[in-house]
Amino acid sequence: MRHFYALLTMLLRATTHVGTSIVASSFTPGALGLLRRCFASAALMAFVLALRLPKPRTRELPLLALSGLTGMALYLVFFNSGFATIGPTTSCVIVALPPVLTALLAAGVFRGRLTPLGWLAIGTTFQGKRGILSGGLGSGIHSR
Repeated sequence: MRHFYALLTMLLRATTHVGTSIVASSFTPGALGLLRRCFASAALMAFVLALRLPKPRTRELPLLALSGLTGMALYLVFFNSGFATIGPTTSCVIVALPPVLTALLAAGVFRGRLTPLGWLAIGTTFQGKRGILSGGLGSGIHSR
């Protein structure tokens, strides 16, 4: 089941850029961010109720609010605003880099271990992004 969720996450993330590009002309960046968070909150609430997860403690609420404001609200406004100047291809490349850089930093700074499969994933990511940017893959998708 874990692999199913990983695949679902990859498919949803892969379509985020194109989907945002399509609807960005109909919504402001803030409204689009709110719409995305509403859908995400509904999905999260379904999981919370289905799994009967406990409510957060009162002392955790300020940190949750701060995390929501800085980690989600600001990110979504900046992400959605970026579509005014760059296209889905460029944003796809930009958004793909943090997980790769995080893995590399974890390996270098914190002595984390990357398995051969991890290195293969990093190499595949860079090759795919290089192909997209050079027009070798997905040449029908053009940045603005």
